[in-house]
Amino acid sequence: MNDLILEPPSLNIRNTRPDLVPSARPIDEPWRWPLPRLAGRNPIVLAEADADRDGVDIGYVAAPYDSELFVPVFAAKAGEVSYAMETNDGFAISIVHGDWTTHYAHLSKMFVTRCLPRIRRRQFVPAGGVIGYAAKSPLHVRFELWNWTDDRGFVAVDPIPHLNDWIVTAAGNEHRAMQATGSDHEAA
Repeated sequence: MNDLILEPPSLNIRNTRPDLVPSARPIDEPWRWPLPRLAGRNPIVLAEADADRDGVDIGYVAAPYDSELFVPVFAAKAGEVSYAMETNDGFAISIVHGDWTTHYAHLSKMFVTRCLPRIRRRQFVPAGGVIGYAAKSPLHVRFELWNWTDDRGFVAVDPIPHLNDWIVTAAGNEHRAMQATGSDHEAA
């Protein structure tokens, strides 16, 4: 009986790397405009904000029915909410996307959990997830883009050159119809 000695199998932990099944791998989705295509109108840059923050107001060419609409504001890319509070100008949300942060302000409603920058658990938001409603009169959202630098931390970046390469998502029924037909989103 003592002749049978079982040795544990050799484990080389350093060379073992788990493979994720395809459904668990992160998808590198394209960046998207915070506002959707609305009644055939693509969002546009309405105004540039002050030079200190490099923000822009994004909205639409005015239409008589705009004040009656609840227009969703989308997360430009998947990320974690780092700030979400009510301000004097409406609701404001910041989402961290790795080395980038997007900031949305002047929202009339907010659909993420309120949080301040220094909490331990952050809410995950998928790319294109609705984070709130745009402000009305005029229909718009203040949008800022920040990039991480090793020497200065997050630095404001002019979002206009980046917006030119981002896709515009259709809203509501138009979005569902495009998904059903397999149509691609158009660039702005």
